Amino acid sequence: MTTFLSDIILKKENDIQFKNSAGNNAGKISQIGNDLVLSNAQGDVFLGDGASDVYIGDGVNTVDILFEKSGSIAADPSSSNVTLTIGSSNTSVVFAGNIDFGSSLVQTNATTNLATSKGWVVDPAPLSETQAGDFGGNFNINGTAAENAVVYGLDPFGNKGLLWKAVGGTSDDDADGGWNKDVTITANDNIGYLSYVYFKIDFTPNETEDGQFYHGAGGNTGETLNLNGTNNTNPYFNNGVLTTLFTGSQPVVANRWYVSVGILQAYNNTTTDTDTVSGIYDVETGEKLKNGSEFKMGQGATGQRHRAYLYYQDSTTNGNMFFWGPGFHAIDGSEPKIQDLVKTITLAPTLKVGRDAHNLIDFTTDNQITVKTNDTTALTINSGQTATFAGEINIPSKITHVGDTTTWIGFDDSVDSFRVVTNAAERFHVNNTRTRISNNNLEVNGALDLNGNADISGDLTMSGHKMVKFSSTTYGDFDSEDFFRIKFRDNGGTHNDVGIGMTDSDTLGFNTGAGGSFEFNDGTNGNVLTISNGQATFDGEIEGGSLDINGNADISGKLVLPQTSTTIGGSNLGNASLLVGSSSTGIGIDTNEIVSKGDHLFIGAATNDKNIVFRTDATSTVLTLDSSQNATFAGDVTIGDDVFIADSGVLNLGSDNDFFLFHDGADAVIRNSTGHLFIDNLAQDKDIYFRGNDNGSTITALTLDMSDAGAAYFNSFIYTSAGGIGRDADNLIDFSTDNQIIFRLNNSDKLLLSEARLAPNANDGMVLGSSSLMWSDLFLASGAVINFNNSDVTLTHSSNNLTLAGGSLSITADGSNAATFTESGSGDFEIHAADDLRLNADGHDIVLKGASNEFGRLTNSSQDFVIQNITSNKDIIFKGNDGGSTITALTLDMSEAGKATFTGNVDISGTLNVASGIAHTGDADTNINFSTDSVRITAGNFAAVTHDATGSTISKRVFIRGLGSNDGTVGTGDVVYFGDTDSMTAGKIYQYKTPGTWIEAHATTVTTSSGLLAVALGENSDDNGMLLRGTVVISNDPGSIGDALFLSATSGQATATAPSTSGNIVRVIGYCLNDTTGEIYFNPDGAFVEVS
Repeated sequence: MTTFLSDIILKKENDIQFKNSAGNNAGKISQIGNDLVLSNAQGDVFLGDGASDVYIGDGVNTVDILFEKSGSIAADPSSSNVTLTIGSSNTSVVFAGNIDFGSSLVQTNATTNLATSKGWVVDPAPLSETQAGDFGGNFNINGTAAENAVVYGLDPFGNKGLLWKAVGGTSDDDADGGWNKDVTITANDNIGYLSYVYFKIDFTPNETEDGQFYHGAGGNTGETLNLNGTNNTNPYFNNGVLTTLFTGSQPVVANRWYVSVGILQAYNNTTTDTDTVSGIYDVETGEKLKNGSEFKMGQGATGQRHRAYLYYQDSTTNGNMFFWGPGFHAIDGSEPKIQDLVKTITLAPTLKVGRDAHNLIDFTTDNQITVKTNDTTALTINSGQTATFAGEINIPSKITHVGDTTTWIGFDDSVDSFRVVTNAAERFHVNNTRTRISNNNLEVNGALDLNGNADISGDLTMSGHKMVKFSSTTYGDFDSEDFFRIKFRDNGGTHNDVGIGMTDSDTLGFNTGAGGSFEFNDGTNGNVLTISNGQATFDGEIEGGSLDINGNADISGKLVLPQTSTTIGGSNLGNASLLVGSSSTGIGIDTNEIVSKGDHLFIGAATNDKNIVFRTDATSTVLTLDSSQNATFAGDVTIGDDVFIADSGVLNLGSDNDFFLFHDGADAVIRNSTGHLFIDNLAQDKDIYFRGNDNGSTITALTLDMSDAGAAYFNSFIYTSAGGIGRDADNLIDFSTDNQIIFRLNNSDKLLLSEARLAPNANDGMVLGSSSLMWSDLFLASGAVINFNNSDVTLTHSSNNLTLAGGSLSITADGSNAATFTESGSGDFEIHAADDLRLNADGHDIVLKGASNEFGRLTNSSQDFVIQNITSNKDIIFKGNDGGSTITALTLDMSEAGKATFTGNVDISGTLNVASGIAHTGDADTNINFSTDSVRITAGNFAAVTHDATGSTISKRVFIRGLGSNDGTVGTGDVVYFGDTDSMTAGKIYQYKTPGTWIEAHATTVTTSSGLLAVALGENSDDNGMLLRGTVVISNDPGSIGDALFLSATSGQATATAPSTSGNIVRVIGYCLNDTTGEIYFNPDGAFVEVS
């Protein structure tokens, strides 16, 4: 330790340089002009020892702390439970500029973030750098590298930071950006976890293909459980299509930050109720826009996962999604709260924020915020969410419901106007001329007094025994304004003097307006009375003791006369109906019909044996009914509906009644007794159908298709009592035996089909297919068996296997063609033997092929086992599994005469026989060569050690030249690595001095030139080395080629001129090899001469 008894004064702008334990420059105290600079090239700068206070300033003058660029005052990231306090109880804190508190001004004792993004680095798409993560794993990309990037941008709180970019516009409709980040935790079934991530998009979504957002937890078995305890292998706290992600199918807004929050309850938490925390929040307002799902930790889980994705973006025209600030915290009371994750402000209880002491926001009262202007309270907000304004509230436009821009109250259209709007529809509007209620009902529980007109476009409903009273005492004639009490508009909104009013205090009048009508409607039968143009029209019966009609009576209904009356008074009955008798038994007469209102209508002739004749005019008789009960039609009879003939009645056709139809009460019969019976359909290509009723449903039993030469199509089965269907008796299908079908060809039964089998009718009687007519496929059920010679040999299917039983499998080639097993699928072809698997090749070769190309053979060569790669210059490689990783243990290089290369060490318990030598892989100049009773070790072809029966010798030392012009370049020589000296200059000459370090040598004194000399090969003696002897390029160019060189009086250099100043040292240090590059042969002489 060095102790200074007085001040240390530096006369110039020099530095005080500190070195770390490795000898590297670290801390530094520098003077730049009048400024004092503390810096550290290797680490941080700490003020204080962690126990004592640090004071800034001299206690007299005002001192500022200035940041030249953006910075922060924060706790050390490795620290925990740190509280930063700004101000004290006797200190005022004044913010002169804008205040941006980020997520929260106070957030203390936060737990460790196990998904911190502090390891992220800038990396544009395609992402090439591994984005580092702590506590269990890195951030592994979701999707391709081209769909991911880490870029600079503004975070949710307006600060510049690193954002994870899910690059849009790839149209691959799957994983489109984001990450999977594993988290290692300590098993604790009483601890839950909080997961969150911020996200935004830079485009407006308008279709499902714009993508979906996902935020989830780990899906390994036993890692994440549903609240009922069941396993969940794909849990998501929040996910959905961007166009309808939020409650009410509301979309994500472009360039607006949101935070997705998810809760993993502790395993021992037995509640199955979902908390209200999980969901998606608006960072700006703190409003919860979507309720999320919650899960619980698996029992004894030691791992979890943080997942944030953009998925299913199938459009090349949309934009990007950005993620920021992933978080994963243990829920132990100190985890971030929702108010910490959004832009809320939590201030110390005594803090006031404002412009000055007279205009501020005051938080000093518990559960209350007071806003003051000019020392006067303007607004008070209490814990009951009540805001009290001391004066007027001036609203320039309107007040809108949070999160619902279609619901508001305000003054948006003009002055002197007030509106209430819900769901984008006006409900209430007041201006200087009217008060209007639109698109809604007005409910009044008490009295409603109207001093002016009430313009009602909807319904007016009175509940209970209520009245509408009119206080006006004015009366007037019809159509005058004094008359009306209730006035109606038409569907165009125009008043047409239609309404109800009073002509005097005792008379209620109805006014229809010019050309209008007045209608009475009973609600069931429509209008029952219409008064129009001075006429009253009744649309129903009129009942009364008497009816006085001064004009014509136009009756479209019925005129009912008393039962005793048979005449109608009046001279002009017109076409009205006449009802004679009662409404239940009388007769109604109309211009076109006579209707009996009783049971029967009897029309008869009053005189016996007289006909009843129906005529269309005075002379044209169409039907005559005679007294013999015969009906004679004068012309054709057209029947528009059904014709009913009583049971057993016959409809005869033909003059001799040869064809008739009749029904006997049970069956219907069509019978022809002469000639053929033809059923003709003369319409071209139109079919004949036979229909019937099957259990209540009409069905077509047979269709004869006339467009197909009369082809017959039966709707269901065809049953034949003879038992056969076919071309003739020799070629048919025989159904005559129960539960059996026989196929007969050429009068010989060939094939038998029964309930259990399909078989030839005789043993060995049929062939399945032929050489020219082959089946394409044969499908057999699971467990099927193919039997040969009555089960002498069977081929059985069971559980995806085929088993050959009862014989041997013999594959025979004809001598010219090989027998080949081919596996045509994409899987493996496996040969399994319960005992040994034997390969027997009488030709002594087992040939290995790939894609029909031979690549190797296993050969029996006079009982020697030969492994051969037949491809020219291709190797034989031995591979294995080392702790789960595939490694190459040995390579036999056929392009190098079978040279063997071992990847690892070669342990030899016996003798290793080498024909000529062993070389270093990739370095043929470094080898061990063997000859009779001799071994030679060569390294770099510059030095060799030979060991034989006479002993060991070093055959030569080789120094090379032609090193170029870079200072400190060494060809070959003796190099040492000690001295722990840095800040050296490559190519300069140094002297080794106490306490074991190197200093620049010069010839001015014995002290600085004697002893051990060396040339520095770099900045650090231990890392780069010091050349004691050999060829090297020094820092200056002394002399001509071949000149002897001396240590120069100039520090660290050589010279071709011997020093001549008294006291100088003349010491030869080597010889010049190149007079332009500074290349020399360095070999310092141990002797020196001092100039007197």
